[in-house]
Amino acid sequence: MGRPVPTVPVPALAPWPEPSNASLSDASGTRRSRTGTAAGARYRKPRPPIAAFPVNIDLVAKLGIVKVKLDRDVNCYIVSDATTKEAVVIDPGAPAEKIAEQLAGATVRWIVATHGHPGHVGGKDDLKALAGGETAIHSADAKQFLRSADRYLIDGDELDFGEFKMSVVHTPGHTPGSVCLVIANHAFVGDTILAGGIGRQMPETDLRRQMMSIGTRLLRLPLSTALYPGHGPATSLERELAQNPIFRGAGAATR
Repeated sequence: MGRPVPTVPVPALAPWPEPSNASLSDASGTRRSRTGTAAGARYRKPRPPIAAFPVNIDLVAKLGIVKVKLDRDVNCYIVSDATTKEAVVIDPGAPAEKIAEQLAGATVRWIVATHGHPGHVGGKDDLKALAGGETAIHSADAKQFLRSADRYLIDGDELDFGEFKMSVVHTPGHTPGSVCLVIANHAFVGDTILAGGIGRQMPETDLRRQMMSIGTRLLRLPLSTALYPGHGPATSLERELAQNPIFRGAGAATR
């Protein structure tokens, strides 16, 4: 059985209505605005959703995603622009040759790890030698696992390829430098969240911080966002909110 983990506090997902000058009285006689807040109380808009790239339907249709199954049951993803043939490799585990076979005709711009565990980053240097491109990992995991890279990422960075921008969202917890990589309405989430669970707990895992990252960062994405985890099948944010035990007060099974 899986080890119980802290649950994610789910914020209200619907945007608050705009305030109105008109007000109503409730049963207690307190004057309240039409938004339900006490009259005179300061109105606060919620933070806007994380938007790495405006969702242009015609442009998103040009985005290609190929999953390559690697050692240790790791999912590597090749994300490419169908027009320019520029590509990003996400989670370059081993064997690198298996990834390179899927890159025929593509120009690799970036080789990016969602975190520093060997299964997700162990093939990066071999892949760079085979296919080119610049390697990247969050600076916290570079320090934690003594990983070298051409670029050390921080929250809010953007990596360009073709007509697309990939946004780096720092989601610490599974590891100190875990990141999710967001392109339009697609999020590559590593081991931060899986279909029906979360990534396996490791010595450096901080579960409460991981739950906080999910609750404060991933839940700001649109519900329709597709999630591509580091293990197991793809899913969506809406599906995980409905089915993943971490959102239901139960212990989530870890992998």
